[in-house]
Amino acid sequence: ILNASGNYVVQFLSYLIQYILILCSVTLCIYFLLLNMFGDHVSLLVLKSILIVISFFSIFIFSSELYGDVIPEIKVKKVKSKRKIS
Repeated sequence: ILNASGNYVVQFLSYLIQYILILCSVTLCIYFLLLNMFGDHVSLLVLKSILIVISFFSIFIFSSELYGDVIPEIKVKKVKSKRKIS
């Protein structure tokens, strides 16, 4: 975990900058569209729900794509059986 944490942090920070720039601009456009369609209160509720779902999915998809590239694969340990002397 310690070997890959630096690489993961750097990749995540670059993702975070892209996420903020893209999502803020898209959110602003969607907000004005929903504001004209539904009004202030309903559009904020709909937009908040959409942003929560998109945020979780995008973070999980981003992290799963890094597995094997930045995050090293988990090595399976073989359990040695102990001999019973009777």
